[in-house]
Amino acid sequence: MHWKIDGLEEKGIFECIHKKDLPTEARLLNSIWSYRCKQCPNGVLWKHKACFCVDGSRQIKGLNYPDSYAPITQWSMVRLVVILSTMLILKSWQVNFTQAFT
Repeated sequence: MHWKIDGLEEKGIFECIHKKDLPTEARLLNSIWSYRCKQCPNGVLWKHKACFCVDGSRQIKGLNYPDSYAPITQWSMVRLVVILSTMLILKSWQVNFTQAFT
């Protein structure tokens, strides 16, 4: 968990401040650690994953943030790309980004 927090602080995602130093109009947001055990196909434990999540449901659009954008794709499109790359004998790579959302 320490490397996750350190990485978020290095990227300027947040900074730790004392509650008494907050402006009066500041809104505190709840946060949680989400933990997950990843397994191999044979059921053997592969690794533990942790994600630091902030509950943004108390934010007000236009006041606390300007706009929202969440790029998503449909699984049918992912399958289509994989099928086409296989049929056309194209090279493909899988990439895993650490702290990708930042």
